[in-house]
Amino acid sequence: MKTKRILVISVLLVGIVSYMCPLEAGQSTSSKEKTSYKEVDKIRDVSMHEGTIKRIVARIVIPSGRSEKDVRATLKKAAIEIGKREKAKATDVKGYRTQDKTRTGVYTVGHAIYAPNGEWRDAASDAPMAVTVEVSKNSLYFKSKKTVEKKDRTLKTKNGESIEISSMRDKWGKKYIIAKIPSGTPAKLLNTHKTPLTPEMVFVRYQVSIKWKGKEIKGWVHEEDLN
Repeated sequence: MKTKRILVISVLLVGIVSYMCPLEAGQSTSSKEKTSYKEVDKIRDVSMHEGTIKRIVARIVIPSGRSEKDVRATLKKAAIEIGKREKAKATDVKGYRTQDKTRTGVYTVGHAIYAPNGEWRDAASDAPMAVTVEVSKNSLYFKSKKTVEKKDRTLKTKNGESIEISSMRDKWGKKYIIAKIPSGTPAKLLNTHKTPLTPEMVFVRYQVSIKWKGKEIKGWVHEEDLN
């Protein structure tokens, strides 16, 4: 009887300790959270040899705030999971930030290739599958910071020349220039457009509103022309 009581008490104590200290479960969940990702857009099929060698390009969004180590682990995990699911000989996974709404161009976080030898060009090879991950410490992902942009700004150039205002964000030909405004003119910021040019560089244009000669002018200016 005494032995049974000791056994029951021991079981209860183990249960209490397990409830209070679920270390393994917590660690496992943390690990999954650090490598979670969201698959976005349609997978692009770039197969070779008339489709007999399947190669695909996939895009994922990686939550902000991760270390370089966790970003690399996330890209590697995504490349393997997506590649195996799609039964591809070569898989290129491009990683993007949560704020990247247009993902047709260059990746902003990094990318991973799951293929024979970890090389995209070796897709037709029977070499062992491996993963190659590329992430720059200077990528836009690690520079991402939420900032509040001032609405009241000033048009300004270093040499004091007048600033051309375009009616179109990406066109600066003569027929698109709606005004030439003197440097130092007050302006209100209406919109900001950012396009990544490389994983480390972003191209910026601003839409502004200016009161000039009794009229309100709305148009686009280059990043360096707005102070």
